[in-house]
Amino acid sequence: MEEKDADKLYKFSDFKIEAYDSAGYVLQMKIGNTICSGEQFREALSLPSSSFSIKDVKGELQIKTSGNGHGLGMSQWTANQMAKEGKSYREILQYFFMKGRKLWSRQWNKISK
Repeated sequence: MEEKDADKLYKFSDFKIEAYDSAGYVLQMKIGNTICSGEQFREALSLPSSSFSIKDVKGELQIKTSGNGHGLGMSQWTANQMAKEGKSYREILQYFFMKGRKLWSRQWNKISK
């Protein structure tokens, strides 16, 4: 952002989310003539997540976030919910990290004494 823009007052119409990923995280947004990533916007405003939406509320910008973090890796909340629903640790890991590929192909046998 140029220094001359730092003191500019923006209207709601100056803010536009231009792209989301498939999980609902903001990939790109435009503020005036400046384009930034959702992660840059999240960090600049100390938002808990880059999964957010914006809305005009009585002439002011309202930002609504969903969840915590950047959307990479395993969500502890979701993993816990899946476990409560009876999913195995393999199913949970498969869901987060393998997306359609087989997680383990080798069978592990119990060691007997």
